[in-house]
Amino acid sequence: MHILREVWTKEIDEPDVKSSYEYVLNLRESHDDTLKIAREELEKAQGRQKHYYDRTAKRRKFSVGENVLVLLPTDSNKLLMQWKGPFEIVMTVGINDYRINMGGKEKTFHANLLKGYIARDQDASQATTEERPPTSGLAIPAASVTVIKDLEDEHFNDNDCEALPELGGWGSEESVNDFKYNDELTLDQRRQLEEVALTYSSIFSDRPNTASTEEHCIELTSSIPVRQRPYPVPYAMRQTLRDKLREMEDLGVIKKSSSPYAFPVVVVKKRNYFQLDLYRSKNSTSHIRNKKE
Repeated sequence: MHILREVWTKEIDEPDVKSSYEYVLNLRESHDDTLKIAREELEKAQGRQKHYYDRTAKRRKFSVGENVLVLLPTDSNKLLMQWKGPFEIVMTVGINDYRINMGGKEKTFHANLLKGYIARDQDASQATTEERPPTSGLAIPAASVTVIKDLEDEHFNDNDCEALPELGGWGSEESVNDFKYNDELTLDQRRQLEEVALTYSSIFSDRPNTASTEEHCIELTSSIPVRQRPYPVPYAMRQTLRDKLREMEDLGVIKKSSSPYAFPVVVVKKRNYFQLDLYRSKNSTSHIRNKKE
């Protein structure tokens, strides 16, 4: 205060000392102005960042008594998160915080860690339960497959394959009697063609079968069995796949095996088609001969 009084009253005889005091005051004023400008620019930058960050944000509002899912770490790995629940909201804390009842313990979570839980319709759930046959506590075997699209089929229409898998109409067998011959054939040519068709009538059928003319032996490079895990399959496709596999077993195309090798089934999203995913694992352990051999 003594220095300020001397500067304001101009009672300082030494001009150098007076200039130093004025420099300090001017420097303080400059710092204040600079700090004010920096705060204004910071507010502008924060406003722009908030605008871009909140472009896809949605306001989450929950009420007391509502069931929600909470984003929590997994039991096996604390670095991975998953939705757990549902849990009931018992209290609203502030604007975006909620107190959740988690098995007798109450914890507070931010709205960003919560997601609304929609309970299943009781009528629809009861109807589904009534249609499903009782299991009596027994484990039901389920076919495990995955579904992929066939991109090479130009005539493939994705809308025609909603009820997957359509694996062939093997119930009605076709025979040589269903042949349609060209009208331009003469009577002799038609009679000869009919005789050939009757002679080899066993191969003119829409029912798949096996051929025993050739055999192939796969030479492995290792005696360790290859076992692949099964792919998940939608519940609506399991019974259809079981029926088709049972039908192929009845036709003799496939048979039960006790081999230690295991390969999952892959359903291609295409009419009348599914296959085994054994090529990648089998080829990695198979002996491939040279061209000279």
